[in-house]
Amino acid sequence: MIHDIVIKTNLFMLAGLVYKIKGSYEYKYLGNLYANFPRISLVAALIFFSLTGVPPLSGFWPKVPLLQSAFSLQEIMYAVCLIAGSIITLIVIARMWSEVFWKKNENVYKEEGRFIYFKDLNWLKKADYLVPIVFLLTVSLFIGFGANYVFQLSDRIAEELMNPEIYYISKVLQ
Repeated sequence: MIHDIVIKTNLFMLAGLVYKIKGSYEYKYLGNLYANFPRISLVAALIFFSLTGVPPLSGFWPKVPLLQSAFSLQEIMYAVCLIAGSIITLIVIARMWSEVFWKKNENVYKEEGRFIYFKDLNWLKKADYLVPIVFLLTVSLFIGFGANYVFQLSDRIAEELMNPEIYYISKVLQ
């Protein structure tokens, strides 16, 4: 759940950044982001890889115990569904990457009103968009490369939830 919260929040913020850059969510107006914003594209690629579960990023580690449990319980259908879901996610993300970041596109959407594009913002306003995305990517990378700490924390939380005696009021008020 920790991975899911971090990555999906980051995907929403990345979508907002893409909207601010291109002025639209429609595929016909998207494209050229890799050519025009390579560093932002690299950040997006790491977010996408983490979402799909590419090792050793944060999306990989939740799948390992699920697959281990499915195989140890001889529930092969669960394992097949988990792997199929990962493959479908990979296909969808690859298509989105090719449409939004990779394809050449000269179609320009002109947002009406007082819309200010990302390129026209000052550096402080650009940082308002980029810092949270990079921060959550850093958290995601920590989850991926420090998965043992997250597993230890999860085990401790699960143990405390299974042992409610430690929460009795008499012990809290001592």
